[in-house]
Amino acid sequence: MSPIELTLVIIVLVLLIIAAVFIPLRRVAAQRAQAARERFPNAKLIVPGANFFGQESGGVMQMRGNGTLVLTDSELYFERWVARKEYRIPLNAIQAIETPTSFLGKTNFRPLLKVVFKDEAGHTDSMAWLVRDLEGVKRALEDARR
Repeated sequence: MSPIELTLVIIVLVLLIIAAVFIPLRRVAAQRAQAARERFPNAKLIVPGANFFGQESGGVMQMRGNGTLVLTDSELYFERWVARKEYRIPLNAIQAIETPTSFLGKTNFRPLLKVVFKDEAGHTDSMAWLVRDLEGVKRALEDARR
């Protein structure tokens, strides 16, 4: 097999692997967004495909993961799709909204939505996500807090 043929085979294999991952992920995103709309019919904002960078109190060893971010009248809710887990931040517990480019040693070289809040025990904690419309999500969150 010539180097050109080998390169073409590798490119095709990589594209097939990418398709095998992203096609089901898009389906999951659509299903989870629909489930969020049904669960939170009065949501101010639903962001499917938010990339979770972790929770500060969980430490640096956390895995990133996609999920659905939902803003309601009373809370910011996030559900991870894989290893299903729910996170809830009451709006009145939010101390600050920041936009760093990294969180817990992880980066995508783009600004993240970081929410700093007080947990139930009164300790400061934070979570961060990579979202498509950062400014729109940040503005909606700030408006909801008022």
